[in-house]
Amino acid sequence: MEIIGTVRDYIKQDLAPDRPDAALAPADDLVSQGLVDSVGILQLIAFIESTFSIQVQDDEVLPENFGTLQQIDRFVQSKLAGK
Repeated sequence: MEIIGTVRDYIKQDLAPDRPDAALAPADDLVSQGLVDSVGILQLIAFIESTFSIQVQDDEVLPENFGTLQQIDRFVQSKLAGK
């Protein structure tokens, strides 16, 4: 499953529909780009949990896990590998 593309599509369609022109490169910071806010992070985590059938623990909700698409990809891959 293509994690980056799936998460990118979700962000563009559901979290930032008013920014259809946002390029959203894998290394772009989601918060500083204005694509995701604090509520959006919670929505994003719920989406990731349901889409990839993983559980995100409270202590894993860190900028280094959810700051960019690359970081999300790495985090989800590590969770899937640990299943």
